[in-house]
Formats: sequence, structure tokens, C-alpha cells
Amino acid sequence: MKKQGFLLEFQRYLSKIQDEKLRFAVQAVWENLFNKSEWNSIYDIPSGINCTAISLVKHTCNVTEYAVNLAEVYGKGYKELDIDRDCLIAGCLLHDVGKILEYHPVVGGVQKTEEGRLYADQFFGINEAFRQEIPVEVIHMIISNSEKTGRIPTTPEALILYFCERIDEDICSKMAGLPLRAKDKNYLITHTE
Repeated sequence: MKKQGFLLEFQRYLSKIQDEKLRFAVQAVWENLFNKSEWNSIYDIPSGINCTAISLVKHTCNVTEYAVNLAEVYGKGYKELDIDRDCLIAGCLLHDVGKILEYHPVVGGVQKTEEGRLYADQFFGINEAFRQEIPVEVIHMIISNSEKTGRIPTTPEALILYFCERIDEDICSKMAGLPLRAKDKNYLITHTE
């Protein structure tokens, strides 16, 4: 690792993953991508190319917190709905991890890497997740959290992540003075498989 204290913010979420192998694999994905990157600090990576004021770490923690709380509400209201908390937390922690390699620091800001111009960030996260033997249900969450991939969320965990991501994305946009995505006609899932 390049920086001491790496992933300290994630420890409270990682500790909630009961499956020890999955817990270590999630951390390994973050560490491996970070170590391959040009970043000196995990906290400098932005949540988006147009939203550099909010770090990827903060965005990831926010989305994970929303999802854990929403799953708790659904668990009380819909007893028959079986939400896999390990899968939910792992997917939330990994949903945007590929942005570590999608962007790189430049003097005065951030740019997409050459690979980042060619591939969606999900590609990098999925690739490393497969290397770490992350379960396919979690990989589905990574690939279906963005319209860029053309995949729609089909599990309760992926749906929760999808909408928590939309909420935090628009909050970040509002804070950055950017237009809200909620006004975009493609904002919500509009088709089925």
C-alpha cells in the first residue's frame, strides 16, 4: 500500500461482512487497483470527473451507508424479501472502485487515463473482482450500477445499490453546481430484460 491508514473509513463496513474470504477479497480489490494507479493518496481520487470536490472514498461510504439503512427498512417492511447483507455491502464498496484506474492526477486537476477513455470504470473493477474470486452476484452489482454498461440490476441488492448511487450522484452534482441527473429521461430504469 502507498499510504498508511488506507481504507480506514471502510473498516466499519468491511467488519459487517460475515464471510471472511469475501471481506478480504473486497479489500484486496481496492488495494490492488490503488497500487496500480498513479495516485499518491486514496483520498485524492474524485467520485467523478466533473465532481472533484467529493472523493471516491466519501461517495463510496455514503452509498454504502444509504444501502445498509435502506436494506434494514426493507427487511422490516418486507419480511419475505431476502437481502444478502454481505453481497450488498461488498457490492456497494466495489461499485465504483474502477475509477481508481479510470482517472489520474494531472497538474491542476484530474483527467481520464488512456484506458479510462476506452473503457467504463466498471471494466477495471470487474476485472480485479474476478481475479479475487468475488461472487457473481457482487460482480452483477458492479456492472449494473451504471447505464454505461447496458446491464440492468436484477437482484434486490443491485436495485438498492442502483438507486442509492443515483441519490448520491445527484447530491454530488448539486454540491458541484452541475445539473441534476434526475432530470435526465434515462435516469431511471426504463426497460426490462
